[in-house]
Amino acid sequence: KEKKNASFSATLSRRNKSPRRKRIFSWVGFEKWRDDVQHSARQMNIHAENLRRKYPERSELQHSPDVVQCYRNKSFEDESIDVDSRMCAYHLGVINNAMTVLQRDHSLDGMFVRREYALILDPMNREKIERSVE
Repeated sequence: KEKKNASFSATLSRRNKSPRRKRIFSWVGFEKWRDDVQHSARQMNIHAENLRRKYPERSELQHSPDVVQCYRNKSFEDESIDVDSRMCAYHLGVINNAMTVLQRDHSLDGMFVRREYALILDPMNREKIERSVE
């Protein structure tokens, strides 16, 4: 009798699970999204380079708290934070929103989407990034 109940509960649990959607590995129909992600990544590079030039004594890790604080608080108008940090945070938000929409609503693979901006933000790790999508 216990065996029968166990198989019945296994059948129920299989029924209640939603089927996994197949992940998409193509930008066909999503070219505007791809262009927006690439543009934001390029803009982040420009503003990060500006931060490095303005504050040569600070490492990139020392700039990160300002960017993260601005992104989390959505304080893009806060004058106490450097304008380049605010712009990095803004473009980080654009990329994050695009990732969320493309993965959740359109079933694009997350690593496939990540490759578009990761290759721009971190070109030294090209091989590692390319391998993660395969």
